[in-house]
Amino acid sequence: MSESKCKHILYRNEKIDVGEDGWVTIENERYLVINSLRECEENFKVTKGEDFKFLDDISTNKKYLDEKCIFNFELPLIDFSSSTEVESVLYIFCNNIFLKKVTIKQGYGVFGVSGVSDRLFKVGVISIPNFAFWNAKFEDECLIEFDHNKNDLSFIFNQCHFSKKLKIRNSERRLQLPGGTDFSEYEIAQKTKLHLSKLHLKNCSVNDGVYLRIGFVSVEDFVLSNLKLPQNTELSIGDCHFKNFQLTNFRNIGNFKLYKINILKIKHKYFDNPCEEDETKGNKKFQIDNTSIGKTNFQSINLSSFTEIKIFDNIFTEIDYTNIIWSDKVVGVGQCNNDTSKLSKQQDSYRTLKNVALRNNDQPQAVKFYAKEMEFYRKLVKGNKSYSWSDRATLWFNKRTNNFGLSFWKPLRLLLLLSIVFYFFVLCSFLDGYNSNYWRNIFEFLNPTHKVLFINEYHWSGWSYFWDFLFRIIEGLLIYQTIQAFRKYSKKL
Repeated sequence: MSESKCKHILYRNEKIDVGEDGWVTIENERYLVINSLRECEENFKVTKGEDFKFLDDISTNKKYLDEKCIFNFELPLIDFSSSTEVESVLYIFCNNIFLKKVTIKQGYGVFGVSGVSDRLFKVGVISIPNFAFWNAKFEDECLIEFDHNKNDLSFIFNQCHFSKKLKIRNSERRLQLPGGTDFSEYEIAQKTKLHLSKLHLKNCSVNDGVYLRIGFVSVEDFVLSNLKLPQNTELSIGDCHFKNFQLTNFRNIGNFKLYKINILKIKHKYFDNPCEEDETKGNKKFQIDNTSIGKTNFQSINLSSFTEIKIFDNIFTEIDYTNIIWSDKVVGVGQCNNDTSKLSKQQDSYRTLKNVALRNNDQPQAVKFYAKEMEFYRKLVKGNKSYSWSDRATLWFNKRTNNFGLSFWKPLRLLLLLSIVFYFFVLCSFLDGYNSNYWRNIFEFLNPTHKVLFINEYHWSGWSYFWDFLFRIIEGLLIYQTIQAFRKYSKKL
């Protein structure tokens, strides 16, 4: 029974009566109404030493609250914190409704020397536990805000609904001690990131008009999956560092912004001690798959900082980007049934990326994506007998001669080599035999409009005419391939 009697609650603009026993029925489910922190603690169970890798698979049978509960008061989760140095404390909220604001806030702890008495002083940082929310409904704002970067936390939201705002971020800057650093303001802001082991949002939903913000965090494992953004909703992820980034089964009808990802690289003296931080290398995986990403802005994203890139089965029709550092690594496509399916997916991924680059007038990058698209198409055709030999020959020739329009050196080198070979064949086929004195006329042979019988006029055989004619055809093709490569930044793809 609740300690403070509450006759009714307001749930989604509907007044619902609370029974004498403190229970209410919402959507055919019975909930216990909790009106204070003390009631919450009486019903809550805490686990320690939980293996966090299983948090995403919490079952309905694994209950951490005695009953389904409605929290009818503002819940500052800092009250669950402890000043003790207990590690790996985990709170799991299952099947709960939060009617009022949920907040996690913490200030920055200072360690230093007192300027008055030169005595060491220490302001301890309160230990924040890890939180997992499973099948929770946030009817008001959910704010996770910090002002330091010393924690190593996990926050997991699975099958949650957000009716107003979700904000997970650190303060943009910390207290600066005078005379100690030559960091720029930009570097100070970027260096101030809250360190998280896990940040997962899976199978969640949001109301129309909700604002979701994730910023100034450094995350080992970030996963956002099975989320649909309705109209007038915005998801903003920026000023972050990700070791692993995964966006999957994402449907966006609102607005999505992804910016300033893995860009911090500093090397300075901090109180005569070297301070180095480099987010631009050593990260593991960047993955976007099975998305209809809608209206999206990408800005200042360092994709080359990841050792593995996976982009597949996406609809990218409204992406605007600027200052993207693309990776030269081959784009992966996840699990496939066979090689044919894998090649088809890789070709489609590069086709999609090519169209995104063309939409943003990024012709140099579009040309690279086009070459990769055709390379995987060539491999697909090569192993499929349903395609004609002419298709296979055309793709092979374009790959070998100018790498699908990327290289003009390839056709020029081939032209020089083949001109020597064919000219030698012509000289050897003369009726009066080989004469090395004619090598001085090779540049005349290179002229695609040279006359027949331009040397040794009365001693040409049938083979001489054949080699000369065949070389003219090959020379014309190689000249075209050279011109095509020179026009790669202006041609229409």
